[in-house]
Amino acid sequence: MKLKKISLFLILSICLALAAGCAQQPPAPDAGGDAAPAPQNEPAPAPQNEPAQSEPAPAPEPPAPEPQPMTYHIERTELGEGLPVEMYFEIPVFEGDSAAARAINAELGAVQEACINDAADVLEIVEEAKDGEYGPTEENPYIDTTIALVETCTEELVSVTIAYEWYMGGVLDYGLNAYNYNARTGERVYLTDLLDGSEEEIKESIVTAFLEQHPEAADAGVMETPMDAIRAKDIRDFNFYVQDGIAYVAFSKYEITYGAAGAFDVALTDDLRPLG
Repeated sequence: MKLKKISLFLILSICLALAAGCAQQPPAPDAGGDAAPAPQNEPAPAPQNEPAQSEPAPAPEPPAPEPQPMTYHIERTELGEGLPVEMYFEIPVFEGDSAAARAINAELGAVQEACINDAADVLEIVEEAKDGEYGPTEENPYIDTTIALVETCTEELVSVTIAYEWYMGGVLDYGLNAYNYNARTGERVYLTDLLDGSEEEIKESIVTAFLEQHPEAADAGVMETPMDAIRAKDIRDFNFYVQDGIAYVAFSKYEITYGAAGAFDVALTDDLRPLG
């Protein structure tokens, strides 16, 4: 009887041990395949930083307008006052209110004023001579005229000539005066501003060009040759003008030799440098 109780106890222990082992085993798969894994808790997506609102790009500034040459008109002042004399004065007037236009007009206006002031003396000569045997008539008047030309007018340079003729019953006199300006500032421009070299070198280049272009006048002159007269001049006293990119030095009648030789224009072959 006691042995039987021990056997039952052993059987019961074994059953309990088997039951505990079964409880620790994973559940058997379903017949239809592997069991679906338990859903995992996925982390919430990180919040996306929205792009900052950038300021609109400023509109590009329009390009600065290209500088344009000044416009002008020629103004003529009649001075004959009904007498037998062809007498007038011309001057270019540059339009606009820029500092350069004002400066150029002021200087040329002073030239005009001086000419008008001298007109009274000329008219007195005509008045006294008109009744003489060889005095002026309507058919053959005396002459005191100036003709203005703008030889160059760019955004960089203005070059003006005022050519004159003067006849009061004797020998005809003629020539021209030239005025050159920096178109940006209105300041006067001289040969030293446009040509490379020292003053003496520029004078020698004028002498060389004169001899090449007017060889017949090389020996003209009374007290000195034209070449010596050129070398003796102050560099700022040369009348020159610029036409189509070439500088011309103009010598009026009587300026560097006797009057019968006439007037001379001398083209310089040197390249012009741009104005600063």
